[in-house]
Amino acid sequence: MPKLVIGFRAGREVVELMNKASKRVWVCTPYIGQRYIEFLALNKRRGLDVRVLIRKCIENRVVIEKARTLGLELRLLENLHAKIYIIDNQCIVGSLNLTESGIEYNIELMLVIDKESDSELFDSLEKAFQLLWTISQPIS
Repeated sequence: MPKLVIGFRAGREVVELMNKASKRVWVCTPYIGQRYIEFLALNKRRGLDVRVLIRKCIENRVVIEKARTLGLELRLLENLHAKIYIIDNQCIVGSLNLTESGIEYNIELMLVIDKESDSELFDSLEKAFQLLWTISQPIS
């Protein structure tokens, strides 16, 4: 059964899971802060499969350039509003953007789905991420 996480600084749970990741960190969020692009680059340097999918918009231009500089695998999708985080065998969906406001200041709501306890839902969300990844545009 999915675990509901709601409240002020609830997004810290996502960062904690990323810190403990051993295989992959896949991020789908319209907006991501520079601090978290750097954090994801550290995960990539640890040997993790890191994929980042963000909204194609002018507000993300600095983050896009930072991702290029850091060698992150980043893709863009117009009108993206979905938020999906796949960290090893856990998937988080909810309202969280991977920004300082989302992690530190906003009241967020998220569902944490563990592959072992709900493999059907987990697999559906993993396929949804892969579909969005497939139709998105790689940065060049």
